[in-house]
Amino acid sequence: MVWWLWRPLAFWYFRLTVEGEEYLPERGGFILAANHASLLDPILIALVLRRPVHFLAKQELFRLPLLGRLLRRVHAIPLDRGRPDRAALRTAVERLKQGNVIGIFPEGTRSDDGQLQALRGGAALIALQAQVPIVPAVVEGSWRVWPRGRWWPRRGAIRVRFGAAVSPEFLSKPVPGTAERSHPVNRRAVEALSMGLAQAMQSLFTH
Repeated sequence: MVWWLWRPLAFWYFRLTVEGEEYLPERGGFILAANHASLLDPILIALVLRRPVHFLAKQELFRLPLLGRLLRRVHAIPLDRGRPDRAALRTAVERLKQGNVIGIFPEGTRSDDGQLQALRGGAALIALQAQVPIVPAVVEGSWRVWPRGRWWPRRGAIRVRFGAAVSPEFLSKPVPGTAERSHPVNRRAVEALSMGLAQAMQSLFTH
């Protein structure tokens, strides 16, 4: 089955509602940063967006025969979560500069209760290096519909909400008091952008 068939099925089966689509750029590279509470999250985001999304995914998934083939087909980027993966970072930056959409779950792992966990700095670092905006997103209800340990998702209501982009532009200049010789992006800039992203994502939750 293809996108045009899966999309209406998802809206029907999950009683899917979408808000904030006006915040999604129609062209140019940007990062889509979403919370992660279920295996459904990347599927639903990909179905909702009108543009292809290149997700960062843990490299272990690429070793699974069927899933690995599917991930490569949709141009997912393998990520080694056990160490700083500079190759994945470079690939993401290159694709953003080519005008693609990169999907990232900045929590780094799934949440079992649907609550937003502390964000890692990868999304902010990539955005600063590529100088692209980050569009925050929240998927609510997916953790109830398809929790860990369940082999198939149950029917239920899921809501996807996008927010106004968090831009790295105001952080593109060197931050006073930091050394910029060895790294084009400094730690304080990454922390500041990550904090802004976390606040933007948290504001999208309904409760």
